[in-house]
Amino acid sequence: MLQTPSTPTFVATIDPGAQTWIQAEWEAYCEEVGLADPKVVRWSGHMRGVVRISAVGKPEHVEAGVLFLRSVHHVSRLVGRFQLSEVDPLDQLREIVLTAPLDRFDQANAFRASCNRVGAHPFGSHEVMIVVGQAARDRFGTQVDLTGYDLDLRVDVYEQEGWIGYQLTRKPLSQRFERRVYHRRTALKSSVAFLLLRMAGIETEELGVLLDPFCGGGTILLEAGQLFPDMKLWGSDMHIEPVEGTQQNLEVYQLGQRAEIRQVDVRTLAEHYEPESVDYIVTNPPYGLKMGKGLDVGVLYRRFLDGAQVVLKPGGTLVMLVLKAAKLRSAAKASGGWQVLEQNRIEVGGKMLSAFRLEKQAKQ
Repeated sequence: MLQTPSTPTFVATIDPGAQTWIQAEWEAYCEEVGLADPKVVRWSGHMRGVVRISAVGKPEHVEAGVLFLRSVHHVSRLVGRFQLSEVDPLDQLREIVLTAPLDRFDQANAFRASCNRVGAHPFGSHEVMIVVGQAARDRFGTQVDLTGYDLDLRVDVYEQEGWIGYQLTRKPLSQRFERRVYHRRTALKSSVAFLLLRMAGIETEELGVLLDPFCGGGTILLEAGQLFPDMKLWGSDMHIEPVEGTQQNLEVYQLGQRAEIRQVDVRTLAEHYEPESVDYIVTNPPYGLKMGKGLDVGVLYRRFLDGAQVVLKPGGTLVMLVLKAAKLRSAAKASGGWQVLEQNRIEVGGKMLSAFRLEKQAKQ
């Protein structure tokens, strides 16, 4: 039996661990536009990095809101959920497609069928797509076109649980900066950059200076530039290539006039910036896995925090995404003058990382 949602509901792929942050973003959006009862629910079992997002309101308004989120990747409209039968499961999937309320086929000229499957089943994802595609074509007479489609029908199966719906995104919503000219293989995803900036608690209309001293390809600065139109964007890196590349990327998105990018070793941060000149530091240091055998990440954190203590204003906020949480805590304690306000866990690139929010304490 297909369970259809009572309120407009969407399925989104996310960075595992980001659910709480996404809930906060969704609540803020719904409050602004007048949608009620906003929810972000993690899908249990093997569906890691998948959530259901819902709200009470006109379906088209809820859909527009979900597609506005910056913290998610792909989005699908949920038509219904089901438990997979142990007997003739492919026949069951065919029957679901033949009877489900698939209203969007009325406006579709061509469609494709998609499937993500996790678990042990007597069939593969390709077999599901064939069965689903054939059933939809039999029912609606709509042609299949794997590239020129205007409707993407999804049937995903996770162990014995499944869902059917329409995928609304062709590319991830988090893929925002495709026009950048400088690319780094290890570049931070813009969805994670957004979450770090939200964690910093910056207000949209706020003035001031935001610094990313491990700027890499500039993702955090690009994201901040779009979110905070009045914020000055400072960045640095110890190598000239990312310094020049970040500046080029910012120019592409008309953010160059607000930016100042320097070549700086973070261990000498206080030698390159005026004392108490920075309101926020939001950054993603290298994890230390490929930075040389002689590097002590704990010492790097300590020396960076010593410099950050000088350049941040009293009460200023520092947000860092790190692999070695214990070393960051130890470095903050040794550096002194820091209060750890928040720690969140998020999976990025297959690694479980920790996002810290620290506040510079005013001198007594």
